[in-house]
Amino acid sequence: MQGFLSEIDIRSILQLIELGQRTGELYLESYLSKGSAPASPSREAPQGLREEPYQSWLVFFAHGQVVYAGPTDAGVSRLRDHLHRYKIDDSLPGPSTTSAIASFNSPEYGTLWALLERRLLTPEQSRAILSHMIHETLFDLLGLHQGSFVFQLSAALSPQLTTHKTSDLVTELTPQIQVWHQFHPHIQSPYQCPVILDRAAFQANISAETYQRLADWMNGHTSLRQMARYLNRNLVTVARSLLPSIQQGLVSLTYPPHSAGQLS
Repeated sequence: MQGFLSEIDIRSILQLIELGQRTGELYLESYLSKGSAPASPSREAPQGLREEPYQSWLVFFAHGQVVYAGPTDAGVSRLRDHLHRYKIDDSLPGPSTTSAIASFNSPEYGTLWALLERRLLTPEQSRAILSHMIHETLFDLLGLHQGSFVFQLSAALSPQLTTHKTSDLVTELTPQIQVWHQFHPHIQSPYQCPVILDRAAFQANISAETYQRLADWMNGHTSLRQMARYLNRNLVTVARSLLPSIQQGLVSLTYPPHSAGQLS
């Protein structure tokens, strides 16, 4: 199964995979086209047609349920953000200690398993991190309207930590995406980094608990998405807590140089 997102939306693709109880990998790529779409979707970037930003993702399924999902170029930086709240973000194992089976398809997934095997994470912590990463990825994918996809039948990603029912993910994330769009133009991307412009007024504008949780990261170097990972909250919850202060000019949003071109 392959095609373009201009012809079939992500929800329909996920529904077909779930209804067919398919096991395999869904590869998606998104690009801003200068012209028409490429002749056929593939794992090669559509040369000459795309501008930055450009991103690609993999979603792994077992019998129609999601096992893991993430960007293809994530490395372990996203996982490191999640480990921050457990104070073990400096304990990432090297490639030689990563589970060989899992790392074959995803270094991030393999590294998560290695941390579990070394008992640096409990099974409950590992499942919480994996669930957040799946939700985060599907949140981005369900907002896509331009790009291409390929679904390939293959053996299930193994070993498996947990699975998520695909339709439940869509049901949960759809209202979050709708709320997220309402934040525009004040908040335009998960990769924007908050900066406090008036600390006293900002502190007076939010609850003491929210200020204590967020203020130290609002220095222009930590994105909204990273803050959500640190707090184990969804992106919309974090953004909503800052929206009034952004609207009042107490907080500004900027992009760090390395992510200025990322998709919103």
